[in-house]
Formats: sequence, structure tokens, C-alpha cells
Amino acid sequence: GILKRIGIKKLVVQIGSGSHRPSEREGSGIDLEVLEYSHDLPQRMKSAALVVSHAGAGTILDSLRSGRRLVVVPNEALMDNHQIQLGMALQAHSLLFCFRTQELLPKLHEANLDTLRSFPRSHSPIFAESVRKLLQLQGYAADW
Repeated sequence: GILKRIGIKKLVVQIGSGSHRPSEREGSGIDLEVLEYSHDLPQRMKSAALVVSHAGAGTILDSLRSGRRLVVVPNEALMDNHQIQLGMALQAHSLLFCFRTQELLPKLHEANLDTLRSFPRSHSPIFAESVRKLLQLQGYAADW
């Protein structure tokens, strides 16, 4: 499938408290590791070819700082949800791709991951400005 096409050989999945448990598909050629929770997930991201995550600001920042290509899938069930706005704002700056759950597989198949820009190693005015606009924080200085 799609993961093999983009060169993924191992899939590490951190799961939450939901009832779904991913399982390996026989003959997929993808090694699956399922984690309940990992304190060292940001460190583990540094060796990932691709990170697919919810669109929480902390996870986005960890992924981008680790220099990984990132696809976010906002949790649309959250109240006062800023995940969609943040994901779309950063996609507009070519820092990640933001896809809805139901469109993840077809969009991942179409996405050119090589078009994503690297996250700046130092202060990022793009990220800071996107967060300021999203949260409507005029004149607030943040060091991201």
C-alpha cells in the first residue's frame, strides 16, 4: 500500500484510551510496533521517516523540531478545537499536511512529501505568527 510506496518499513503507533487496537496485516511488509504511552516519543520521532499525528500544538512542535515530515489529522470532536485552524495555518506555510480522518489515505497517496519545508532551527516567526493569529493574541511575543 501507501506506506510501502513512500518507503515506510516500520510503523510505530502510540495509542490512547480508545478501543481501537491496530494490528499487522499479513504480507504487508510493514513491521508494526504499538505503544500504550512513551515518555521518549519526541526522541523516537527523530528517527521517523514520517510522523502522522493529531494536530495538538505540542506534538506538532515536537515533530517539526525533530526535522520530520509531518501529516496531522485534527481531532474534530474536541470543543473549541484549534487543531484544524493550526493544522491548516501551518499547511499554508508548507510545514506539514493537514488531512481529515476520512481523507487521510487518498490524500497521503497524492501528497508530495518532498514539498514540505524544514522547520527553522532557531526562532520561527511563521509558527509564532500562526499561533498568534489563531489564538487572536495581538502584540503577544512568543519565542517558538
